[in-house]
Amino acid sequence: MTDNGGSMLLSEEEVNRRLRTLEGWRREGDAIVRQFTFRGFPEAVAFVSRLVPVCEEADHHPDVTINYKR
Repeated sequence: MTDNGGSMLLSEEEVNRRLRTLEGWRREGDAIVRQFTFRGFPEAVAFVSRLVPVCEEADHHPDVTINYKR
């Protein structure tokens, strides 16, 4: 099966198998999520900035939320 962009979609079984090998990642509905915690806001923004080239190359644009003082 493919998505609208022509990328191959993983089966439920394959998603679950791969998630078992990735520490900290979990399913939330149709999403795969992980929470990262940083010392401060600048470190969080720097992390997201490092993601941009990788996301652009993969044509994948994840939802990113930055919470302050949680």
